[in-house]
Amino acid sequence: MTPSTTTRAPITPLKPTHQRVAQHLVDGHTAQDITTRTGLSPHTVRQYVRDIRVSVHCPPRCKPQVLVHLLLAAEQVAPPAPERPAPELNSEQQLLLKAVAELSSPRDIALAAKIAPADLRSALANCSTRRAPPTSPSSSFWPTPGAYWAPSRPARWRAEQ
Repeated sequence: MTPSTTTRAPITPLKPTHQRVAQHLVDGHTAQDITTRTGLSPHTVRQYVRDIRVSVHCPPRCKPQVLVHLLLAAEQVAPPAPERPAPELNSEQQLLLKAVAELSSPRDIALAAKIAPADLRSALANCSTRRAPPTSPSSSFWPTPGAYWAPSRPARWRAEQ
């Protein structure tokens, strides 16, 4: 079997107006948000997004995340700035987070992180309560355990009481 001899066409550099719209996409804004923020018409924003897709060879019906990935990979726009600085983790904690990202079984995670499976929960809790560097105005980089899963009652329930 012979390897394919076709090559991909080079990526066309974005025009400044397209680059501004692409930067909004990378920052997580929708087409409607971009319309509001830039004052461009919805039709113009849609056309610019089509032009950006063509420029980076992105299929027309792919998800916006794919387009953003291609824009960042092609270095057509700057990556978004992080909201908070990354926490300072030691090598054991970095190994644990890498294991969590790559594996799904708690036992496999513990073994890859070189800790006892019984100690996994406490090790994860220790990583999740790390403090941001002192130069940061935020007190904690990671939310407290359970912060995302706390049940909240809809406003209509609170109003009835």
